[in-house]
Amino acid sequence: MITPAQANSGNVRSMTTPTYLDLAGAAEVAGVQYRTMRNYHQTAERNRRLAEKYKDASFIRPGDLPKPDDTFGRSPVWLPATIEQWMANRPGRGAGGGRPIGWSPKEKED
Repeated sequence: MITPAQANSGNVRSMTTPTYLDLAGAAEVAGVQYRTMRNYHQTAERNRRLAEKYKDASFIRPGDLPKPDDTFGRSPVWLPATIEQWMANRPGRGAGGGRPIGWSPKEKED
């Protein structure tokens, strides 16, 4: 976790300064590996860029990681509440569609 005080090289901040989660902290809260969280972030950023470029919101998926609440340098950071809300609202397993579990092309042959 990174606080703004840490990001500003030791400047003293008030006690009400919020604590932010970097990718590693967000991954820990979400219970996934760092590389997985980085992939979630890169995919969500790509989807947002495509939606803006083509003026088509359908590129943004329901489970995409939200925009960072702030950045420190080039590092995205989120408030813990943002990550917790994202986790609570993510689609569950199987939300992507596809073949039903147990489906086989052999079952279709008559």
